[in-house]
Amino acid sequence: MAAEQNEREEEFLESNIFRKNSFIIIEEVLELSDQTEEDTTMLVDEILHSIFFLGEINDPPYSPDDIFDDEEMLNVLRECYPRPFDLYSSQLPKRSPFSCVLDMIVHLIGQENEREITGTLQELIGQLSRGPKAKHLISFAVCVSQNTEISDSVRYYGVSMSTSGRPPGQIIAAASCLSAWDSHVADAVMTYYPDKTKKSYFDGTIRLPDNIRCQAFKLSDATEVPPCRSCGNLFGLRTTESKEWAYGNCAEAESLSNLLKNEIQVKKQIVHLIGQENEREITGTLQELIGQLSRGPKAKHLISFAVCVSQNTEISDSVRYYGVSMSTSGRRPGQIIAAASCLSAWDSHVADAVMTYYPDKTKKSYFDGTIRLPNNIRRYTELQRHCYNGSDW
Repeated sequence: MAAEQNEREEEFLESNIFRKNSFIIIEEVLELSDQTEEDTTMLVDEILHSIFFLGEINDPPYSPDDIFDDEEMLNVLRECYPRPFDLYSSQLPKRSPFSCVLDMIVHLIGQENEREITGTLQELIGQLSRGPKAKHLISFAVCVSQNTEISDSVRYYGVSMSTSGRPPGQIIAAASCLSAWDSHVADAVMTYYPDKTKKSYFDGTIRLPDNIRCQAFKLSDATEVPPCRSCGNLFGLRTTESKEWAYGNCAEAESLSNLLKNEIQVKKQIVHLIGQENEREITGTLQELIGQLSRGPKAKHLISFAVCVSQNTEISDSVRYYGVSMSTSGRRPGQIIAAASCLSAWDSHVADAVMTYYPDKTKKSYFDGTIRLPNNIRRYTELQRHCYNGSDW
């Protein structure tokens, strides 16, 4: 009986921590909003939405009505920011609450004032409560990324995932990949998501250029935190750490995402860990994936049967560009995706050439977009023959 009583008391304490921390963060956000000249409605909407959503999936759940003792304050918020009240139970937020708070602080203080930003975050963290198990709505690290080749370059910030427990963390990490983070970061995280096991059929991990600073600090005492093994695996950060945190939970992910979304030249320098120059490894990885896919007597759904490599042979070690055959089964899906690719994805010269014969293989009498490639362009196509027998072709 005593053990059960202690467990109930602990659960009550943990649930009250969520309510208390929610109220403190919302009060802080409203105060910061009053100090900002620009319209912050969208950012406050996002923070409230994220907190209300995490309350909804908490055990026990917390509604907005449960969070606020002050009914007048609740009614004012509902009137000024109706969207999060309407959407929190039916739509995913884009990211964790503390990430939104960070945006507001950086905007107010200025990205160049690194110590002041870190100090403000520390002050806020100091007001929040922690339980024996739960750390609701608390980020424990901040990361700063910048291009060291440029004097006084812009600093981009990120905080660790401010969720408590595995399911909320996984949900918000996936939502961030889908709606908030740069595609390079999202692809890297999804390579290991959700169970820390690298996928055999997909590798979106990247290697950052050497000129990129990516440095994390504890918010408890501002001491530097070396990259964990997860960040080493995702972004090629040098580390001797063996600890592997949940992929996407670290502050490095958000910080690097903010950098890559704003620094186009840095994004162009990003190297995917296989790299375009490793032709055999790329082809081998595709072959491994194809080998895992199923085929019917007639249908080959979502399977590409060839990869093509193109490059300029007049330039030593020129960049290789890859393409795969259409991974559709049946005539109509193939025609639809080919037309969509012409419209939205392919270079106009290629699109014009394809549309010259599209859709019925008959050359149009009124339009000729076909082209002739220079002799110095290599075009090499390899069929994944070892995966199939001759009757499959």
